[in-house]
Amino acid sequence: MVASRFKYIGRGVYSLPDAERLTGVPRRSIRRWTSGYRWVYRGRPRYSPPVIGADLAEIFGAPALDFADLIEVRFLQAFLNKGVSWKTIRIASERAKEVLGARHPFSHRKFSTDGRNILAELARAEDDPVLLDLVRDQYELNRLVSQHLFGEIDFGPDDAPSVWYPLGKSQRVVVDPRRALGAPIIASVGIPTAVLAQSAEAEGSVTVVADMFGIEVADVLDAVNYETSRSSR
Repeated sequence: MVASRFKYIGRGVYSLPDAERLTGVPRRSIRRWTSGYRWVYRGRPRYSPPVIGADLAEIFGAPALDFADLIEVRFLQAFLNKGVSWKTIRIASERAKEVLGARHPFSHRKFSTDGRNILAELARAEDDPVLLDLVRDQYELNRLVSQHLFGEIDFGPDDAPSVWYPLGKSQRVVVDPRRALGAPIIASVGIPTAVLAQSAEAEGSVTVVADMFGIEVADVLDAVNYETSRSSR
């Protein structure tokens, strides 16, 4: 069991509260996606298996996500917000895994180029009008996939996500599973945003905190802005 956990070093491990705070997606939704759920239809029990995080749940004994799961949560929520059915999203996930050969297809770099074809084929096969409309609107689909999901991400040589810029690449906050156990940090100095924001609140001055840590005032401001944006959700 201990050996199994070591393989997640550098991949990040996030609890449901962590994932909710980082993505803004309610943990009740993430729980269903990581644990599956049961229901009764016409007197017969039904079961919807997990879409993400299943392997970590077995190792850590509770629903958990790795970094790629975290990025996929944002994708799932974005498409649900557009009105795409959960059934269609689940089938899309399985189909994309087959086509791309990736365990986390929605967070894979190739999905930004091949995903439209996968979704178009699926929309026709499933006769999903919402997804079909989205596929036909190439500008909107590209904006949703490329800008919202991939414009904030750096990818590694394996085409898997490696770094997330939750405020955009123009800001200093990053989530990197190889640093600070995957907590949000200021990229240039590696200090968790929570530490800087809490220090600024305690000291009542971002300038004092910048002097304390030997960093730029802008670093502290970005940390405070990030933490404030998360706490206001």
